[in-house]
Amino acid sequence: MRCKWVTVVWFALCLCAGNVLHGAAYSLSSGEVITAEPFDFNASGVVFRYPDGHTSARVGWTNFTEAALKDFSENPKAKTFVAPFLPQDEEVRVKKEINVKIPPRLDRPTPRWAFGALVA
Repeated sequence: MRCKWVTVVWFALCLCAGNVLHGAAYSLSSGEVITAEPFDFNASGVVFRYPDGHTSARVGWTNFTEAALKDFSENPKAKTFVAPFLPQDEEVRVKKEINVKIPPRLDRPTPRWAFGALVA
């Protein structure tokens, strides 16, 4: 009985170690996690190669969480593509001062009596 449990635990540890050693886990904003090796990078996204050899469809950069994008930024091939999607802390915007100029107004015409206004 004890031998069965030892075998099950050993098998589970081998599976976990295989996943950890083969590729990193990248989380998507939808809650899914992709555990594979990033294969191809471009401006549209990234393609993953899974442990069994098949490749995924291209996953767009906007689908990844911020933590996953930071992981990609450590890769020199992906850094140029990921940089626009990462928040920049040093960005400071200077507010422009708006000067409102009041245009000159015309004087109102002199009021006239109703009958005189109709004839004029």
